[in-house]
Amino acid sequence: MRVRLLRLIGLVFLVSANLHAQGGLPPGFVDELVVRRLDAAATMTMAPDGRIFIAERVSGRIRVVSEGELEKTPYYHFTDVVGELRVSHFHGGLLGMAFDPDFMTTPHLYVFYTKGDGVRQFNRLVRLTGVDSGGSLTVLIDNIRRGTVHQSGRLEFGADGKLFVVIGDLQIPEEAQDPGALAGKILRLNTDASAPPDNPFFGLDGHDPRVFAMGIRNAFGLAVDPTNGVLYESENGEGGPFDELNFVPPGANLGYPECLGPCRREFTDPIYTWKREIAPAGLAYYDGDVFPSEYTGNLFAAGFLLGRIYRVELSGDGKGIVSVSPFFDKGGAIYDVRVGHDGALYYLASSELADGADELWRIRYDTGGEPTLSYTGYSRPGSYVNLGVTGPPGSTVELISSTSRRSPPLETPEGLLEVGEPSARVPLGEIGSGGTLVVSTAVPLNSSGMIQYLQAVVTSESGSRLTKLLVEPIYSE
Repeated sequence: MRVRLLRLIGLVFLVSANLHAQGGLPPGFVDELVVRRLDAAATMTMAPDGRIFIAERVSGRIRVVSEGELEKTPYYHFTDVVGELRVSHFHGGLLGMAFDPDFMTTPHLYVFYTKGDGVRQFNRLVRLTGVDSGGSLTVLIDNIRRGTVHQSGRLEFGADGKLFVVIGDLQIPEEAQDPGALAGKILRLNTDASAPPDNPFFGLDGHDPRVFAMGIRNAFGLAVDPTNGVLYESENGEGGPFDELNFVPPGANLGYPECLGPCRREFTDPIYTWKREIAPAGLAYYDGDVFPSEYTGNLFAAGFLLGRIYRVELSGDGKGIVSVSPFFDKGGAIYDVRVGHDGALYYLASSELADGADELWRIRYDTGGEPTLSYTGYSRPGSYVNLGVTGPPGSTVELISSTSRRSPPLETPEGLLEVGEPSARVPLGEIGSGGTLVVSTAVPLNSSGMIQYLQAVVTSESGSRLTKLLVEPIYSE
């Protein structure tokens, strides 16, 4: 089968050599400073071309990290943002961002923020259009009530291309149980903010058709398993042992304000409740291929108050947990955590509790010089996914791909992939001085039952080296 790569965009990712002391990290992991001098950053999202977009909550600027450097010109500056609220720490301002999964052909960035027009203040969901700058703005949902606290506002695209939006109770707890109100809900939207007809409450009297789940207090973490679309949410409780990690099926009611933590009634109980207050502030599903295999399919949760990142091992069906344990004790405060297209774990941090982060760090796994290939993104046929390759700076990279009904694959005498029909070999680009190349490519369409194998050849002055094999999802056409 001939693999058709529709578009390849390479980006070198330069990372500072400034390393942090490795206290608390498991063996083999390295903590590195990427950029500093951020201004109260609250959240971030990964562009398909390898750039990192960071939301400065109070200033209203969307900053861009490209090639390991913080660009001077923001992608967009919301001059009408209200971030200086009476109660700080995420309770207003620039709060959530998510790229359209097909950003390479549809350059849309979705943003949730608190707006002030000199007379009143409210929350809104908007869409920015543009690859290098948000040249145009489209308002999708306007005049969402602004509470003094509990805006939430995190965004995440599902594996099916629908947009999840979490809205806190906006300081009106009773509305979290009102199916016709937006407060205390997770919304599921088409890209034009309309309600998909397969939403759980679509067409029901008294229900807002955009609602996917209800009973939310204040959430700053959403994560999706890209293989099956399962949604997870981290929930801020009300002091004490009430911070939650939730598996969120369609139509779930997480119970607030009727109960915090396990309800054991008609509500959907959390799959985990922390034994002390951590203020979860970010959630990431690890779908990279650079960390050791036991980390694949884990969740990483940021604990704002403790400056800690937790590792969550999920059960086989993803609906429960095997264990929750500290992964890294950073200290200070952590505001968000994301998986990069290079397979590393990125997080926003500050040395003390503040209105936002002033630094971006990444945790990578030291492979001892072996090149790596990581595959991240939503695996819908025709959508764009991201390949991250690490190796010696200056190396050229080629992608080898092949399909087969057999597993495991065979190898040629030179160690290259050779399964089923002849492999395709496509140049991807050159690894930069930061040791990383990020490439965005369309998902090929496979025949029913066919397995897609991917491997990278990294060629430096010392010769060629191969990454481990990756397996793309199986599609039935």
